Amino acid sequence: MGPLASVNLRINGEDRSAWIDSGLPLVRYLRDELRLIGTKVGCTPGDGDCGACMVLVDGKPELACLVGMGGLEGRSVETIEGESPGAPLDVVQEAFVRSGVIHGRIHRSAPGRSENRRVGPRPGISTGGTP
Repeated sequence: MGPLASVNLRINGEDRSAWIDSGLPLVRYLRDELRLIGTKVGCTPGDGDCGACMVLVDGKPELACLVGMGGLEGRSVETIEGESPGAPLDVVQEAFVRSGVIHGRIHRSAPGRSENRRVGPRPGISTGGTP
């Protein structure tokens, strides 16, 4: 991983300080240390293939499996839990959080072609995420 570092950042509007491995992926810190499990791991961590770990870093979308903690000094991170603080999740959001499911989508082929093709995780990639 990386050397230990003091990292000060803001997560979902709350200031946080951590003495942590600077190479630790943000997704591991969110899930393992803060227990913010809305940020999912759906592919091989570090590949960034599925997008399940998408968060906003300073308002811009980033894959939390590709962002090391050392690069977050003084930055702001927003997870799905920070989208509607205090508001209950709707039925669909709650189901996604409980199950950890990641969905691909079906993409219709060009007009005149009858087959559909699947757009989503590569074959062989577990789509169950981690609870």
